[in-house]
Amino acid sequence: MTIICAVIHHRNDIVPEEMSSSEVLRLSVVADKYDCKVALKHAAHRWLDHRNVVSLKGQMELMTASYLLDQAQAFSAITYTMMMKHAGSYLPFAQDQIDVGVPWEVFYLLEANRNSIYKQLGYILSVKHEFEDCSCGFKGRSTYSYLGQLSREGLLPSLNPSHDTALNWIKKAEQMGPPSVVEQSKTCEDYRWHRPACSRESMLKDLQGLKDRKGLYLNCISGGRRVYSETPCSIKH
Repeated sequence: MTIICAVIHHRNDIVPEEMSSSEVLRLSVVADKYDCKVALKHAAHRWLDHRNVVSLKGQMELMTASYLLDQAQAFSAITYTMMMKHAGSYLPFAQDQIDVGVPWEVFYLLEANRNSIYKQLGYILSVKHEFEDCSCGFKGRSTYSYLGQLSREGLLPSLNPSHDTALNWIKKAEQMGPPSVVEQSKTCEDYRWHRPACSRESMLKDLQGLKDRKGLYLNCISGGRRVYSETPCSIKH
């Protein structure tokens, strides 16, 4: 409460520039109780900086704080990090956040969105051949070579990617070299239609699009005081 009063009365000389995630959470609970969120709007930007918070527990606490303080940009950024940089279950830390007001739907959406990211990764890395192979077997040989490369890199879509984080999976795909050149037969009737099993340029573009996506949208989450909220979402999507 002392920090909140210091912010309200412009006593910046005693307002801490940095706080631990647990301290930020405790402050946000008090601010929510006494409806001081607006007064803390600008000060909260620095406190909710999650870039140096590595643990899932710490990020959970900052996510809850951003929810209670109605900080939509921070909430989206933190939940994005939680989906991209963690592969384990969110449930061990969920109950503590639910107890202070975060709706359970948030944890369902975190898991659902993370699964969607893995699914998109699998599609991006998959073979895009849509037609039968030609007489020289170029598509088959190209596909076999590409799948072998994915296997060596541990990126086969058939393998369960949840053992690694989505961000690490993306980095491994970006660092993977171009597919091996498969010898073509110029006597093949379909020579002009020969295409490799994977276009590296297209793959890198799609991976970048996946990295550019956002986290969860605060005003779109149901539960508590935000059930079917008529407040327009503060983030365009």
